[in-house]
Amino acid sequence: MRGLITGGAGFIGSHLCQELLARGQEVTVLDDLSTGSMANISRLKNNTHFHYVIDSVMNRPLLAELVDDSDVVFHLAAAVGVRLIVESPVRPCTPMFVPPNSCSTPPPRRRKKSAMARNSSSALEQA
Repeated sequence: MRGLITGGAGFIGSHLCQELLARGQEVTVLDDLSTGSMANISRLKNNTHFHYVIDSVMNRPLLAELVDDSDVVFHLAAAVGVRLIVESPVRPCTPMFVPPNSCSTPPPRRRKKSAMARNSSSALEQA
């Protein structure tokens, strides 16, 4: 199984990567490092089943390609921290205001399994 983790260089995302890799799954991370860190995924970089892309989920052509290449998507990318929200209150909300038909990028070619972030390991059981 091939999983895409947006926000995978964050604390939770990097631990999810580690768990999926331990289960023998292929993992790709998409993270712009705005709140995540390369230090969180550095220990995973030697695993041949681990791949990462430093870019934003707002890069719709890239995101569409990564979703198409995945069997399941864990969307963990988010604005985190009071300081970020206070310093740039509109930036974290910008994706919510982009009309769905405003981009010429086609939607992914096939439907994907998705998992919501929760505070238990039950989401992993679905992957």
